[in-house]
Amino acid sequence: MKISVIVPTFERRKSLEALLNSLSVQTYKNFNVIIVNNNPGGSGNDFIQGIVSKFHDLHCAIVTSGKNLGAGGGRNFGASCSETENSEILAFIDDDCLATPNWLEVIGSCFSQKDGQKGDKIIYGKVTSDLPPMRPIIHGFDMKGGVFGSGNCAILKDFFFQLGGFDTYLNNWAEDFEIGERCRKFEVTPTYIDKLIVNHPPKIIPYTFHAHILKKSFYKKFLYIIKIRNYEYKSRMQYDYFVNGLKKGLIVILAITLAMIFHPVFLILPFLINGVFQFPKMMKIYTKAKNYPWPEGKISIPNLIKYMLFSWIIDIANFFIITFLLIPFNQLRIVNSIYVELRSADILNGASFFSPK
Repeated sequence: MKISVIVPTFERRKSLEALLNSLSVQTYKNFNVIIVNNNPGGSGNDFIQGIVSKFHDLHCAIVTSGKNLGAGGGRNFGASCSETENSEILAFIDDDCLATPNWLEVIGSCFSQKDGQKGDKIIYGKVTSDLPPMRPIIHGFDMKGGVFGSGNCAILKDFFFQLGGFDTYLNNWAEDFEIGERCRKFEVTPTYIDKLIVNHPPKIIPYTFHAHILKKSFYKKFLYIIKIRNYEYKSRMQYDYFVNGLKKGLIVILAITLAMIFHPVFLILPFLINGVFQFPKMMKIYTKAKNYPWPEGKISIPNLIKYMLFSWIIDIANFFIITFLLIPFNQLRIVNSIYVELRSADILNGASFFSPK
């Protein structure tokens, strides 16, 4: 069975080359690679072509739609291009992951007929990192089943088109969860394969206000999942934003009150409490991560300090944002705006997500 490996990419030179290197040593040989260039402007195709030219034994095609389609849209575009014409299986892996040498061999065996029975229709596996997730400073993965993950999955091509592809409204967030749930409407449950493994090298996350503040665009996708698609999405997101911010906000109010009644020294109370709780956590992260061979250099002490200083401000700000968004009138208004966007994109019925606008 021929497999097409589809990889959407956006300005990831080093990790894309590492991924292609991992694909070049696969034990399974009947496959091609389709790289979807999500940055068609400038020298996007040139640098991808430069990387691809290093791997003479790989059958690689570079395709572009002329705009950034995001992760989900990029996968859809790659699946629908002519380079998959002779393939029976579509395999998806992210451009910052590494495939184990038998990755495609495991995929091929899962879709083969077994004892006269048809093979699987859709499968997914482990995504691991050299370091465990240590948020919000270290981005890593330790996915061992339970939630369908698009960074390590494969699907029969015919079934992928029957499903309608990845949901382009969600695109870069929870689009893998959504397609996994949508399978159940076709009475198909994605099969978790323990031997199907890819590695996701950990990354250092710069701690900035912009990166950690709750954005309306992100919350809209959350409401889209639970209010419009009506999926049972087991997320504590709303609770965590609310409770974390409320606790810290109450401590700040208490400190201000004590400062007004007794002495201004109480204004440092929140910083002391924050230090008591956060300092051990930061030291644990630093100890575990300091010797890791980060491409960008060692983990930054100033980055850890920024987290300790600003995490409370961000959490309190997120409390006010989530409180505002939880007001029923605001949720109704957001949901209605989503319906308007879906109608304009002609994807409201969810039959196909292949033509994002």
